[in-house]
Amino acid sequence: MLLVVSAVLLAPAVMPVLPPAVYGHIYGKGGNAGSQQDAGDIDGLPQALADRFGWEEQIALIAQVYHSLPMDEQRVACIFTSNYGEAGALVQFGGRYHLPPPISGHNAFYLWGPQGCTGQVVITINISPQDAAQGFNSVTLAARTSCDDCVDFENHAPILILRQPKAKVPFAVLWAQAKHYD
Repeated sequence: MLLVVSAVLLAPAVMPVLPPAVYGHIYGKGGNAGSQQDAGDIDGLPQALADRFGWEEQIALIAQVYHSLPMDEQRVACIFTSNYGEAGALVQFGGRYHLPPPISGHNAFYLWGPQGCTGQVVITINISPQDAAQGFNSVTLAARTSCDDCVDFENHAPILILRQPKAKVPFAVLWAQAKHYD
């Protein structure tokens, strides 16, 4: 019984089970230096909480883009994220949508490498079309995220389909350029 009561009381601290305004009331607003509030985020929540809202909707949209690809492209498609939060959301919800594992150059996700990605077809989230065009001849804006409760920099994020890599080197070599720690 004590375990169940503890789980119910602690669940809101580790999962987005309450509306953002309720979190703000319970946990306080403001956060810490460099927090999500500085980035214009929801209800002044600390990043650990604010960053989790809108994940499933984001992954459902990525799944629509992925499943709209022809089967031969789905077999080789990779999903590249701009940050570990997006990659974590894909790890959390991607299986339910039959998505390939995410890859990301951000923080520890970089260490897992490109996981066999060839770069033939890459779906990205939150990468600007201009940045993507530096490495690919075909850049298609497939969708944009839209959520009321997600952090500002995840709202209206572009979801791109990249094809025809410009570089004549293996994707694994280009992987080194994706690394960023922040």
